[in-house]
Amino acid sequence: MDEPTIHLDNAATSWPKPPAVLESFQEWFLELGVDASRGGSGRHLIVSQRIEALRLQLARLVAVNPKNVLLGSGATQACNLFLKGFFKPGMRAWTSAWEHNAVARPLMGLVRRRGGQVVILPEEGSGLLKLKDLQDRFALGGKPDLLALNHASNVTGEVQDLTPILAWAREQGIVTFVDVAQSAGRLDLTSLGADAYAVPGHKGLMGPPGVGALILRDHLDLTPLLEGGTGSTRASDAMPEEFPQAHEAGTPNTPGLLAWLAGIEWVLQQGQSALLDHELSLVDLLRAELADLESDGRVRIHAAKPDQRRVAVLSLVLPQLDPAELALILDQEGFGTRAGYHCAPWIHERLGTQQGGTLRVSPGPFNQESEIRSLATVLRNLA
Repeated sequence: MDEPTIHLDNAATSWPKPPAVLESFQEWFLELGVDASRGGSGRHLIVSQRIEALRLQLARLVAVNPKNVLLGSGATQACNLFLKGFFKPGMRAWTSAWEHNAVARPLMGLVRRRGGQVVILPEEGSGLLKLKDLQDRFALGGKPDLLALNHASNVTGEVQDLTPILAWAREQGIVTFVDVAQSAGRLDLTSLGADAYAVPGHKGLMGPPGVGALILRDHLDLTPLLEGGTGSTRASDAMPEEFPQAHEAGTPNTPGLLAWLAGIEWVLQQGQSALLDHELSLVDLLRAELADLESDGRVRIHAAKPDQRRVAVLSLVLPQLDPAELALILDQEGFGTRAGYHCAPWIHERLGTQQGGTLRVSPGPFNQESEIRSLATVLRNLA
């Protein structure tokens, strides 16, 4: 087998996974083989206890009741579940220029199909949202029904200070929804206080693909995204109304969910802040290695400054190379990065990267300084 690629695309999917994640998968396939709600054996009880442990860990991440953790296939499903379940015809939503397509596309699709309005704030600048931007817009009239915001940009790594924004929205009676895809597993989310969160399993929480959650502060009246079997013993052709069963129709990805629990437990054992510090040190090292190229314009870097609150994501552009071409060259050199728009359609106009997007580097827990120095050497030669 060829030498494995150095994986520097952890903002898309973290890899490699902790050994406990694979061990959990193997245990399900070799020893358990059931889900939590469709049977009454001892194996079903073991799985049920672990699913409840997963809900508890996820609830603790944002300080809510575990019964308000709705498990599903990923953050995209969570976004669709919330937005399509909440957004009624004619509603108004405010959002930011940082949004991922998992939020942007459902929101715009709802407006096209049901009517209503989406306002992207702030109207100028990098897209970093401040409380004054909302207050100024609010003063013009037209109170929104929903505030849907990204916590940390998957293009620049910048983190929005959402705590005062969400507190202000609560005072105004505005429902708030936050995409924490890039911050879950690295930042303390307990003080945010949003009404709903979309959480993926396969990024900073070190789980496998195909798992995620919508987490609610309190029960909201959401129309179910899916209807069907829930494993309930109730003989009814109507979906149950109690949480979480009301929004968990269908056969769950049980091995994935149990492996996600193992990933979360590993993150908590290592410490979220310790993992983030390690990853940020690698981002800072790359930027330092490219400092002279950045200063004379041979490399353009789009990333949070070291004194900003941030996650470990750095985008760059070599003016003479299309980002897709650059990613291909790096792949041939043994580095797995990502080129393009990173499923974030609105931010590139603010960054001036509409033509081709950026080349994104996002180190993870298992990357080392030597790998970053090697990447910098290749980039310096290309520049």
